[in-house]
Amino acid sequence: MKNPNYDFKAKGLEELAIELNLIDKRNRELEEPVQIRYDSTALPTFGGKVPEDTLGIYSWDEKHFLRCADYTHQEWWLDEREEEDSRSRNIEQYGNATVEGIKCNKCGKTLPKILAVDHLDPDFPVNKCPHEPIYEIQEEV
Repeated sequence: MKNPNYDFKAKGLEELAIELNLIDKRNRELEEPVQIRYDSTALPTFGGKVPEDTLGIYSWDEKHFLRCADYTHQEWWLDEREEEDSRSRNIEQYGNATVEGIKCNKCGKTLPKILAVDHLDPDFPVNKCPHEPIYEIQEEV
């Protein structure tokens, strides 16, 4: 599917998440200007009702939303759509406020900046132990 900067091959939301994770993993290993560029605000969608609030939702299908931890694209994953109601209530309360500067209790490194509504969700991937190899912790500069 066409994107302003990249032609995605995915034929469904799960394939898109895999493709994005592979692209972002490759980009972290490479330096400018050979990185693959894409517009995360113009990702293809795969049916289903358009969410009332797309804050933190980059794509969707009938059953899932595609999410990403933050602008650094640490990891893409799918959330079931039924979570939209409680998340929408939190967004009404906290808006697009972000949480940053949170230190890991185990190693002391700073976790990536995330939306406050996602910080409140204990199942949100960035809130998991960052010592699992699927997360990269950004060092403060």
